[in-house]
Amino acid sequence: MSAPAPPVTIPAPHRVGRRRSSSAVTVADLLTLPAWDVPGLRALVDAEPRPCQMVDPELHQPDPPAEVGPTAAQTRQARAVCGACPVRAACAALAMTGVLVSVDGRPVVEPYAAGGIWGGLDPDQRRELAREWRALTALAGSPQPARFTRCHYCGQALASATSPRPARETCSPGCRRALAESRARRGRAESGPWSARPAPTAGPAALARPA
Repeated sequence: MSAPAPPVTIPAPHRVGRRRSSSAVTVADLLTLPAWDVPGLRALVDAEPRPCQMVDPELHQPDPPAEVGPTAAQTRQARAVCGACPVRAACAALAMTGVLVSVDGRPVVEPYAAGGIWGGLDPDQRRELAREWRALTALAGSPQPARFTRCHYCGQALASATSPRPARETCSPGCRRALAESRARRGRAESGPWSARPAPTAGPAALARPA
C-alpha cells in the first residue's frame, strides 16, 4: 500500500464558517489505526476513559450540528470535549465505518453513526473525510460491512441484527434515559391538558340505563 496520504484539505466552498483545529482527525490518523472494522474500532474506543462519558449524551447530538444558529454553542462545546479525547481518531473512524442496515426490508450500507459529533467531526466533515479513507482502505482489503440495527435515540449501530441476543432499542444507559424522556415529553404534548379532551359520548349502554 502506498504511503499514508497527507491531511485532507477542505475545499473553499466547504470551509466557509467551518473551522478545523490543528487537532482535527486526518486520513493519516485513520490509516495508522490498528483496526478498521466495527468490533476492532469499538474495542479501541472503549479501551480508554473518554471525556464524553462525563457529559450528557445529548451534548454530542446537536440538531443539526452548526457553526452559526441555535445549535452553534452546543456544537462548539461537543467539539471541545472531543479535542481532549485520546481516542478521537478511532471514534471518528468508527462513526464512518459502513454497516448493513435494513431500509424498507432491503440491506443498505450506511455509516455506523449517521448523525452527531464523533471524534470532533460533524456528519458533513465525516462524509468528506470518508471518501479518501475508504478509497485507501479498499486497496488494503477493508472488511465487508456486517449487519447491524440502529439505536432509537442517537442512530448509531447496535449489535448484529442476526445475533440471538434480544434486540436493544438504545446503545447506552444515557441514550435509554434520553429516549424515555423524549417519549414522555411527546406523550404529554400529544395528550394535552385534561380539560382539552373531548367529553365521552353516550354509548348504547348509557342510553339503555333507566332514568
